[in-house]
Amino acid sequence: MTSAEGSSNYATPLAGYHRCGVACRVLVVVLGPSDGPAPVVKIFVFGSNLAGRHGAGAALFARQNRGAFYGQGWGLQGNSYAIPTKDADLKPLPLEDIAVWARGFVYFAALHSELEFELTRVGCGRAKYTDAQIAPLFRGVPSNCQTPPEWSTWL
Repeated sequence: MTSAEGSSNYATPLAGYHRCGVACRVLVVVLGPSDGPAPVVKIFVFGSNLAGRHGAGAALFARQNRGAFYGQGWGLQGNSYAIPTKDADLKPLPLEDIAVWARGFVYFAALHSELEFELTRVGCGRAKYTDAQIAPLFRGVPSNCQTPPEWSTWL
């Protein structure tokens, strides 16, 4: 269809909200032809702190590029998902606490097969845990999760 016929084949911005419960909101912005297949929404999964101070590393990237909300330290936000690995004082959380957040993410990802998740090496940077300590916490991630290649030994 041409613009003379009242429409165009040019990219059209569309926006909407996807909701599935408490603190679960993602703004989906699609640029593309309105008559094509729906694109896969990619969610950037990063390590955070409970205060939601996304000031460095993957958290800063998520805030600047993927819609992470400053002040929200966990869960879905924009096109990102925060998994706390540090407390509100920026001290590393115990592995047992990170495991709870990791299981919550795995469950969330399984419920949302319409989304694709890009999991970073959560907890292996500023929280100073090793891949061998963190990767096993994510065993059982569904097929819509792209995991770091460094974790293949433990998943």
